[in-house]
Amino acid sequence: LAGDSFALSAPAGASQWLMLWLLPLLLSWLFSVLTAYVFALPYLGYLIATPIFILAVLLVTRTLRPMGSVVCAVTMTGVLWVIFIWLLHLPIPLMPHLA
Repeated sequence: LAGDSFALSAPAGASQWLMLWLLPLLLSWLFSVLTAYVFALPYLGYLIATPIFILAVLLVTRTLRPMGSVVCAVTMTGVLWVIFIWLLHLPIPLMPHLA
């Protein structure tokens, strides 16, 4: 899946060698951002950290246009909120800095 989204965002005329070199870099970056998201979640809260994380991933992979990325990040935050917090009642910190 990561390879598919990366292939869609590769620069026009990029050689196969360049794409093979950039894919591990992209995956390393994704792992780093995911780790930062996990550590930031208790401090920033779900409602701030999640859209930032989703937006960063979408903008770097260039999967969608910038405005589409913003809409997707906000929509996915809401959908995941309904699933994990409202339906499953998981104890995820929404906005701990306001508590």
